[in-house]
Amino acid sequence: MLRLNSDEQKGWLEAIHARSVSRLHLFGAYTIVGTVAGLLALFAGTFGMALGGQGAKHAFDISRIMRSFWGFAPAVLVVIGIVAVVLGLLPRYQQIAWIIPIYAVLSIYLGGLLDFPEWTKKINALRLDQ
Repeated sequence: MLRLNSDEQKGWLEAIHARSVSRLHLFGAYTIVGTVAGLLALFAGTFGMALGGQGAKHAFDISRIMRSFWGFAPAVLVVIGIVAVVLGLLPRYQQIAWIIPIYAVLSIYLGGLLDFPEWTKKINALRLDQ
């Protein structure tokens, strides 16, 4: 989604703007592509883990691991929605949207080490222990 402004500044969308395509239609297309790509990447990663774990001695059932896809899919959709709002309202400051995944990684993997307060750990969209 964050490629919309950079593609427009680089002139790659001039052929599209020359036709009667509205900005809302173009924004919707980038949003749909971002959503589908995000969910496909999550699905591919989850399915890859499910298949890779089948060689273990006590392997989990693939359907059980694939349920985690449905657990994380809303978090991906929330992040894409926030990025869409930031991109639509504050296009100059679109890099602010990177705070969400960076905070998620810091909170999940380094939260205990950095001694984050408990309330900061609870606002992470990717935590499963809430």
